[in-house]
Amino acid sequence: MARMRWIGLTCSLVLLAGSLFTAVPAWNPTVWRIALVAGEYGHYLALCALFLACAVLATAVTLGEGRRDALIAWSTVGASLVAMGFFLSPVFYAAAVARSLPARLTAAFGPLAAPAGRVINYEAMLWPRPPITMQPVTTHRFATPVGGEPLSLDFYAPVRVGPAPAPCVVMIHGGGWDSGDRTQLATENHWLAGQGFAVAAISYRLAPAHRWPAQREIKVEQVGGISCHTGRTSCFYKVLKNNEWTSIDPVIKDPKEIYK
Repeated sequence: MARMRWIGLTCSLVLLAGSLFTAVPAWNPTVWRIALVAGEYGHYLALCALFLACAVLATAVTLGEGRRDALIAWSTVGASLVAMGFFLSPVFYAAAVARSLPARLTAAFGPLAAPAGRVINYEAMLWPRPPITMQPVTTHRFATPVGGEPLSLDFYAPVRVGPAPAPCVVMIHGGGWDSGDRTQLATENHWLAGQGFAVAAISYRLAPAHRWPAQREIKVEQVGGISCHTGRTSCFYKVLKNNEWTSIDPVIKDPKEIYK
């Protein structure tokens, strides 16, 4: 049993060390990936920590403990519970953001109005899996970052469902800023196009070659008569009218303020 106690303590310390990456900034790509696992799968790891703490407590109560064994047991329980707290911290942070986000969005964009066009039914897109009709796809260059390779987008032509222009969905792929590409959600993009939505699946610069916030600092040259520039402190649009670019007021004065 002594060996098992030490194994339990070691496991709890490993969990605790891993959980700290939810709070400590990553200093290299390897640590970044560990932090992604701790943050995105922390709820599962929290269950592992809770199970370990309960198992150690149950063993201590059943078998009784000497002073040294009790110290090891309580150290294991304590480390496991602290690890569980860190692993769950992204959940609590997300809940706090969710509570304040509606007010911040209203302050940035104004009161929510009834949608003027069609609305995407996300539940129908995900479950049950709907039949997919393949739509025409064309690739266009939309940006050339300074000192970097040109960025492209895949445009999924929509099925026409009426005389009004089709709304456009800009699809930004996942991957933790360091992986993924614009083709990974092709099935969903084809489904959206089949529902009458134009889709622009874009590429963006990836880490570690390009560190955040490089991913969001993109100046769109021209796509369908619209130009957009996003930066650290502003987001504004330009529309091509009568062969001249006309600026539109910023839709967000400071995007990062919304997510504080």
